[in-house]
Amino acid sequence: TDNDGFSGTGYGDVIRYTLTVTNNGSSALSSVTVTDAKLGISSQTCGNGTLTAGGTCSVTSDYTVTLDDANAGQVLNTAYANSQEATQVSASVTTTLDQRGILTLEKTASALGSSPSVGDIVTYTYTITNDGNVTLTDVGITADTLQTLATSPRSQLLVDQDSDSNSTMDVGDIYYFDGSALSGACAGKTLA
Repeated sequence: TDNDGFSGTGYGDVIRYTLTVTNNGSSALSSVTVTDAKLGISSQTCGNGTLTAGGTCSVTSDYTVTLDDANAGQVLNTAYANSQEATQVSASVTTTLDQRGILTLEKTASALGSSPSVGDIVTYTYTITNDGNVTLTDVGITADTLQTLATSPRSQLLVDQDSDSNSTMDVGDIYYFDGSALSGACAGKTLA
């Protein structure tokens, strides 16, 4: 299921997994279970728990892609099957993710009066948004008209919309910088 608005599988999208167990032996298997930690499945009975020779059973479950997955560029998932008569077996599948680093910057200007004139102060506000589906690093602002504005530190944010207070900018978070309060060159920030 596509939830991030991009064509490929990425952050927030849902991957549907089908875990299929096949009895390739010549006798029946009992107490057949599947385990998949990523899907939160622990020793779940597969079908009715019994597989005749050549028989199959399946378990289906959904997984939502996390930001860590998106930054890694893939989801690796491993499932296990067990029965009373056979040794444990496993199967893995890797899903490659679509990584889109998209940064948008909006600049607005406001003066103290309705008709500013020479010598009046103009305040520039810079709005940075991570519109992609991965973490962006070394993000900063280079001003075109403010000689003193270089890369802006978090301490000089006018408004800090850090949704989970993790000191990084998650997908969709927004930072606002007030140009009148900024000076000097400082370390870049991370947008996640």
